[in-house]
Amino acid sequence: MTRVLTAICTGVCLLFVFALAEGQERLQGVEKGKAREVLAHSDEAFQSRDYAQAQEMYKLTVLAAEREGEEEILVEALAQVARSHLIQGKKEQGRSWLEKAKALASKKMPMGWSRYLGVRGRFEWKDDQLEEATATFKEMYQFCLSHKLHSRAVDAAHMVAITAPHEEQIVWGKKGIEAAEEGHLENWLGPLWNNLGWTFEEMGRYEESLDALLRAREYHWKLGSEHNKLVADWSVGHAYRQLEQLDEASHWLRPILAWAERRYVTDPNPDAAEWVGHSHRELGQLAIARGEMEEGLGHLRKAEEKLGEAEMQEWDPEDFQRLRDQIAEIAGEVPSEKVRSTVVHFEIPFDEESRAISFYRELFGWEIVEIPETDYWLVNTVPTDEQGRPTEPGINGGMMKRAVPDHVTINYISVVSVDETLQKAESLGGKVIFPKTPIPQMGWFAHIVDTEGNAFGIMEEDPSAP
Repeated sequence: MTRVLTAICTGVCLLFVFALAEGQERLQGVEKGKAREVLAHSDEAFQSRDYAQAQEMYKLTVLAAEREGEEEILVEALAQVARSHLIQGKKEQGRSWLEKAKALASKKMPMGWSRYLGVRGRFEWKDDQLEEATATFKEMYQFCLSHKLHSRAVDAAHMVAITAPHEEQIVWGKKGIEAAEEGHLENWLGPLWNNLGWTFEEMGRYEESLDALLRAREYHWKLGSEHNKLVADWSVGHAYRQLEQLDEASHWLRPILAWAERRYVTDPNPDAAEWVGHSHRELGQLAIARGEMEEGLGHLRKAEEKLGEAEMQEWDPEDFQRLRDQIAEIAGEVPSEKVRSTVVHFEIPFDEESRAISFYRELFGWEIVEIPETDYWLVNTVPTDEQGRPTEPGINGGMMKRAVPDHVTINYISVVSVDETLQKAESLGGKVIFPKTPIPQMGWFAHIVDTEGNAFGIMEEDPSAP
């Protein structure tokens, strides 16, 4: 797009007339000459990770800068609207804003040009144009140093340490750390040490990775948010696991899971769910490394649940599939999750509903609750978790209207496979009196009469049952 400076007074206003129409009313409350101040408040919202709010504030900054003829502020605001879109996963929407910034940006405006380069490089990075992104960030670094924009120079070095080949990443990571230390920019040291640690991790240099992540943790705990602190501790626990220091890894990771779960209970949002998931995944890997396959499988399944809630299948589908593949592989090594053939459920028939329910409630104090829109009542003799499983030793059951005169109390026994158990029961002289039947999203059941004429049920757990 040709750079035409007259667009500042004419074309630019037309480009944003629809997208920013609502902001015109808000602009009335902004004093003239305050565009730079509005930009600063927008940056504060961005740094606090409130990206949607920051995006709206940057749009307001665009209007204020246009009104005041502040070209450099306008470029900065346009670039940051683009970056806000990018970070929220709306790359194509953000790209149009970046093009508008490009049309107006000039090296004669240090703040505007450096901001534009920083956002352009991030778009190149997300487009997997790593060579172009690296070149852009190196240009930004030199430009910022020459204009004494130390914080932005550190940002540029930090990004080269992400986009460049590994060995170069280490050089630039250390260069960024040195620049941050010289400029007394402590807020940058946590992210810089963190990125260096993960670069060492990718190279298999685990001792150096742990050292760097411990340094990152030091600064995150000094200056970071609760989220930063949790992620920093999780990273250290992960590094210890990579070094096969399993006891030390467990010492870090178990409290982190409890911490992440507390945050999720307080505010069950996707970000909180993600770190519950990551914590379970690490503990699963830790258990598997110790040969505790059943425990490891349990953690990995919980990780899949929470990371799915965080929509990991959208933002990192390859790694999410790796998790699922590992679950399938480990499940094959844990024979049917060690299902034991024991009584897991009972059913009591009744002739008169209120009479029977009152009898058992008053006699044993059982909790008896009707399932809506069914003729079935759940009987809890002991407390249950969210999945309905007992949390204390004991067996729960159900109650239902007697179907036939000889309908008696039935006990259900857990089995690995209903099909195999029915076949084996018949070969031993038993008789199938109620065929295999699904319980949606729970499993399968059937009824058998033994060689002595006693009836009982069998149950197979299977969340995929239709």
